Amino acid sequence: MADSHGPRPPLEPRTDHVEPIYIYHPVRKGPFLSLGRRQKVFESGEERLGIRHWFILDACLVVAGKGFLSSTPESTGRVDLDENGFLTARRYWFFLSDGAAHLDYPVCNNFLEWTPLARQEVPPRWLAIDEPDRPTTNPPLESSFSDISLVLRYTDGYCAISGLNEELRACHLVPQACADWYACHGIYKRFAYGEDYLNIAPGPDARPVDDVRQILTLESGLHECMDRPSFVIAPSPPSDKYVCYFFTKRPIGLAEDYHMRTAKIPSRIQGYALFARFAWAMIQVALSLPSCETPVKRRNVEDYDAEDGPDWSPTSKRRTIGGTHASDGVAEPSSTGDSWVEANIENLDAGFDVQTESGHSDANHHNDDSFSNSHDECSEHDSPSVNPFREREWKMTPSQIQRFKDAKKGLRPFSSFVYDAL
Repeated sequence: MADSHGPRPPLEPRTDHVEPIYIYHPVRKGPFLSLGRRQKVFESGEERLGIRHWFILDACLVVAGKGFLSSTPESTGRVDLDENGFLTARRYWFFLSDGAAHLDYPVCNNFLEWTPLARQEVPPRWLAIDEPDRPTTNPPLESSFSDISLVLRYTDGYCAISGLNEELRACHLVPQACADWYACHGIYKRFAYGEDYLNIAPGPDARPVDDVRQILTLESGLHECMDRPSFVIAPSPPSDKYVCYFFTKRPIGLAEDYHMRTAKIPSRIQGYALFARFAWAMIQVALSLPSCETPVKRRNVEDYDAEDGPDWSPTSKRRTIGGTHASDGVAEPSSTGDSWVEANIENLDAGFDVQTESGHSDANHHNDDSFSNSHDECSEHDSPSVNPFREREWKMTPSQIQRFKDAKKGLRPFSSFVYDAL
C-alpha cells in the first residue's frame, strides 16, 4: 500500500479492448450470435483479439446443435483449428454436423423452451470440476431462500471472483425466474455421481432451484453484471481452473480486472450447474432471425409500436418443451437475410445487444411458487417477440426501465426536480 500519511492517487479509468465476432446462419444470412473477442493473440507477428474456439462451439451447441464453424458461407471452408485455439476473424458461419440435411436449422432464443442436455452430451470440460474426492455437501437446515442466502454468505465469507467480503449476494446459476423450468426438468438429476436427490431442507418454502449446489456467492456489482448477462464462470482448458469469462461485445470496465480471473469456487458447486448458467446466458443473447419468406422492413424508432411490430421469433426452435418443429427441406437464401443484417449490423457494431423482452428481466427475480406448487410436467411457453429498438435501454436495470415506463403513464416515482430538469 502507498504512503498511509498522504492521499493515494486516483484510479485510472478502466479500459476494455474488445472486438465483435458474429456467427452467421448459412441460409438466413443473418448472425444469430454476437459476442466479444478480448484475448490478445499474435498471428504472423501481428497482435489481434481472439476468443476460444471451444467457447463459440459450446455456445452454438446450446442454441442450435452440434456442429462446426466455417470461415466462408460454404461448409467447405471449415475452420481447421484446435478447440483450444483462438478465433480472430470478425465473421464465421455455423453448420450442423449432419450437413445439408439440416442446413436451415432453427435457433433457440427462449430459455424456457430449451430442453437441457443430458449429462453425457455436455462437453467434459464443463464437468471436470466434479472430482470424486470433493467433499459431500450436506443439505442446509433452512428451507427458504432468504435463510439459505444468509447461511451461504456467512459460510463463504467472500465473493468467489473479487475476494471482497462486503455487499455479498447469493447468485442462482439457473436463475430464480426459471424456477418452474428447473423443477420440471429435474436439473439436480444431472448432477454428478447419480445424486438423484434435492439438496434442500423440506418445508413449505422449499424450491428445487434453491439447491445450494447451484448457488454461488458474488459481490453485488458482479452479480448484477452476470445477470445482464456479461460473463459466465467457465473452464479454461487445458488447465483445470475455472475463470470469470467476459463474452459481451460491449466494452465493460470490469473486464480489465476480472476477465480470465480464476474463481474460487466452493466445493458444493456442480459443473452441470455452471454449464446450465452458460446455456442461459447464450440463449439470452441469441438473436432472432427473420423468416426467409417474409421481408422485414426497417422502421423508425418513433414509428415503432411493439403491439403491431413484426414477429421476429424464429419459425421453429431447435428444442422446445412442447416438441420440436423441424424445417421441411432447405430454403434457398434470399434477400431477407441481407435486409435484416443491413437493418441491425449498425447496432451490433455499436456494441448494443438486440435482445428479447426476457433478456431484460431480472435473472434472479424471486418466483413465489413453492416446490409444492411446481408443475408436474413441462408446459409450452410462447416465445416473446423481439423489440429491435430495446437496445436503447441496454444500460438500464429492469427497475429503472419500469420507473421510466411508470413516468410515461403519469406516475412519478422520482423527486419533482428530476422532471423539471427533463
